[in-house]
Amino acid sequence: MRFGKSGFADELATSRRYEIVSQAALDAAAAKLGLRPPFDDADWLRIARGAGADLLVTGSTAYIRTQSKRDETTTEIGLLVEVTDLATDDLVNGSAALGTYSTSSREPPGITAALRAGRRAANDVAFYIPLEGMIMNTVGDFRKTPVIMNLGARKGVTKGMQLDVVRANKRIGQVEAVTVFSDDTELRILNGGDAIRPEDAVRAVFTMPKPKWAEGAQPE
Repeated sequence: MRFGKSGFADELATSRRYEIVSQAALDAAAAKLGLRPPFDDADWLRIARGAGADLLVTGSTAYIRTQSKRDETTTEIGLLVEVTDLATDDLVNGSAALGTYSTSSREPPGITAALRAGRRAANDVAFYIPLEGMIMNTVGDFRKTPVIMNLGARKGVTKGMQLDVVRANKRIGQVEAVTVFSDDTELRILNGGDAIRPEDAVRAVFTMPKPKWAEGAQPE
């Protein structure tokens, strides 16, 4: 739905937190790769990397509902937006945004509902701040020695939270918060134990929101 896309792109550009790659640059990258539309997910990953992007934003209209009551009609449009880190292929940001329009607003329903959903999704993405910290100790025998990171409850860490371990923009392992203190946390290594070192970065795994409206989603 192009109005949702337009609302998202315009609002994200306004936030000044991201630099949006131009359509011309994407077209040039696709041509250089010999790709032609329609593009699938794998094509978009190649195009985005070819255009020098750090992140790839994909989205879809996942929910449409129109309800009439007396002389008023209300339209709801739900957008699902995912942001992928092109260095790690990890989902690092996203949004499930609902836009609503009522005929009382005197604007075209599809346009306004989609624009509102796109703008809300852009705000969600622009102002999301991932939880990031650092491994503090030498792992050694990670089956016996707890791994410590420098984030705790004061920063929003909760028991069971999963985090990626990253070095030079590449994921090398994954850990889970086991014992959470005020300013640090003991971690259980889920994978990559032998590779993890002190000062490796940790980043909370992003979980896509699952609103109730998405449970009965009607694909576009």
